[in-house]
Amino acid sequence: MTSGGRTILDAIHAIGQGFDGLLLLETAQHRTFQQTAQILALGDQRLEVAAREARLLEPLHVLEVGAAARGGVDVRVEVAELELERELELVEAGHGVAHRAGEAFERVAKETNGGFQIKYPLGGSLTIKATDITTAVGDNVVQLGDDAFQQGNVPITGILRLPMLITSAAEFEKALAVMRPYLERAFDKKGVTLLANYFFPMQIAWSSKKLTSLDDFKNQKIRATSPEQIEFLKRFGANGLTVGGSEVPSALERGVVDGVLTANAGGGKIWKDLLKYCYEIGLNYFEDNIVVNKEAYAKLPAAYKESLTKAIVELTPKMTTMMAQEEIDEAAKRKAEGMVQTKATPEDYKRGAERMVDFWDVWAKRHGAETQEALKKVRLNVNQ
Repeated sequence: MTSGGRTILDAIHAIGQGFDGLLLLETAQHRTFQQTAQILALGDQRLEVAAREARLLEPLHVLEVGAAARGGVDVRVEVAELELERELELVEAGHGVAHRAGEAFERVAKETNGGFQIKYPLGGSLTIKATDITTAVGDNVVQLGDDAFQQGNVPITGILRLPMLITSAAEFEKALAVMRPYLERAFDKKGVTLLANYFFPMQIAWSSKKLTSLDDFKNQKIRATSPEQIEFLKRFGANGLTVGGSEVPSALERGVVDGVLTANAGGGKIWKDLLKYCYEIGLNYFEDNIVVNKEAYAKLPAAYKESLTKAIVELTPKMTTMMAQEEIDEAAKRKAEGMVQTKATPEDYKRGAERMVDFWDVWAKRHGAETQEALKKVRLNVNQ
């Protein structure tokens, strides 16, 4: 977490000798592409300035400021011990809650007169993979989780990500309502309670080579984020590849991949300088699930439970709206920068769905009768 030999301690030191503060820092796993630190300064805003001056390659979030050493060199980092019924620790996949929910969780603390706190574990202090968040919450390693990579542990959630099944935000909202009881039961089996969901903008197609129609996928090498996306690419003659997010720039530069499937507000703004074409055909949305350890949640006093649930339920639609607006803003920036943008036509969507419909059924059958039932209901509600 350094650049040119400078560290977060240098950033703190740059503030001056008068700083007193205990810093709880969390690595943003999916934002390591940023050139400078993104800081949530819950204390002195000068932290942000200093951190940006230090040009940290890996962004850090300042999650709490309290009492600590003076001078910015000998800084102690501590994490409060968990007390059930008083504190819950949260871990996330790096997308949202930990750096957007501070105000909501502060309100929980205020409503409970400081009796109930949501704590963020120090980045690196918990060795939890993004794909294991629901399991970690169920096992009470942490008590609260923001999980976007739960499909391996909760397969039925994959219905919401089947390529070409859901083609608008309105359809996704309908599908999510249909899926809610199925999701609750599935997460319950993992020892967690589902509190709420939010979702990211559509995954669309980008390439360094001409990509303005479904036929242009043929013979291109495209980085995908799921086996289902790879199946879509295969059916249109492309070679779908799995490449880690941090490896995408070098893969594009070396020609290992020609393009990617991502959103404007995601990889679109990260890898834009390596891509020339944006084919705006929405393959699938990408939802996050906020889950809490079932036993810990059950043990909470009624007032604490109500405050936590209300905070999460009110927060999640705001996050969906915020990211949707970011998607619009980033698309406008790409256009101004000269990106070749092509909107998919209704005929493109129809053709894509027709090519994938048999796969939806095969996929659901592989995951059992309940998944088949849920998919049937979703299709009825989104007219597929």
